[in-house]
Amino acid sequence: MEKSRRSPADGEVRMEFGSWKNPTEGEVRKEFGSWRNPTEGEEVAVKKFLDQDFYGDALDEFRSEVRIMRRLRHPNVVLFMGAVTRPPNLSIVSEFLPRGSLYRILHRPNCQIDEKRRIKMALDVAKGMNCLHTSVPTIVHRDLKSPNLLVDKNWTVKVCDFGLSRLKHNTFLSSKSTAGTPEWMAPEVLRNEPSNEKCDVYSFGVILWELATLRMPWSGMNPMQVVGAVGFQERRLDIPKEVDPLVARIIWECWQTDPSLRPSFAQLTTALKSLQRLVIPSHQDTQSPPVPQEISIIFKGIRWKMKHRKNEIMPFFKIIKATRILIEITKCKENKGALQEAPPMKLL
Repeated sequence: MEKSRRSPADGEVRMEFGSWKNPTEGEVRKEFGSWRNPTEGEEVAVKKFLDQDFYGDALDEFRSEVRIMRRLRHPNVVLFMGAVTRPPNLSIVSEFLPRGSLYRILHRPNCQIDEKRRIKMALDVAKGMNCLHTSVPTIVHRDLKSPNLLVDKNWTVKVCDFGLSRLKHNTFLSSKSTAGTPEWMAPEVLRNEPSNEKCDVYSFGVILWELATLRMPWSGMNPMQVVGAVGFQERRLDIPKEVDPLVARIIWECWQTDPSLRPSFAQLTTALKSLQRLVIPSHQDTQSPPVPQEISIIFKGIRWKMKHRKNEIMPFFKIIKATRILIEITKCKENKGALQEAPPMKLL
């Protein structure tokens, strides 16, 4: 594998493959592996498409996505470092994050991550997604899930696989592989309906549920059962009563059936920052005096002390409520206008 070089003609970063191997698996055919530059000692992650059947418009779209990924620089977005833009080695090269995926961390046996860190992880994801949604053009992930969130050595969470959603199958229903994972997908996406960036907000709600419960979403159900339950029966994951009410409320706001009623990631970032200040790690909890039951919440054995500052997060819910009222008023006006413009009915 050679070093990357920049093409003056189209501005793309191209990386040419000789033969690369996953150092842990030793197989070129693996979809994901890491590669260490023998001269510079830098380890990078390489994701090679198993399906290399990209031609014409699809190949142009892939190259366009590469140009977009090159411009993004954010501490909570995996750093894009290069790409192979010609078959049969279409690949994405990015920074290597040693702790692996958030999914792997949360669902390993005897996971020991305190609430302070989990809220920080949720905040990291919200910040990274806000970067994507506020970029020009807007980047909609469409496959946001804990396996697509990577963790670095300092426990910072970063969003990955964000520029390739349109190159994958859009829904599980049309997927011929495991490209779609319905456990995290918004109902409108599962129904194959038009969707916007708010589908990512729904997925974030599932991730926040994972962080709060340390459970796998829709465990015990097969993918098609999840599609039916979420996409067509409007079911949602059960939130245990032990979960902090403020966290539970944020999760439910993300799961609104009407995408326009879901909060933005900017609003979620503000809410999580306020919530982060309210959480005290367990090692501090044992040294502090008891607090009244009404301002303390036991969750997974950790005491969350609100320190009489619970109102800090309430503006988030007030903004969401005001937005919802404004949307309803707009809809009523539109419906009224449509009624006024409708021609009179003819009596038979």
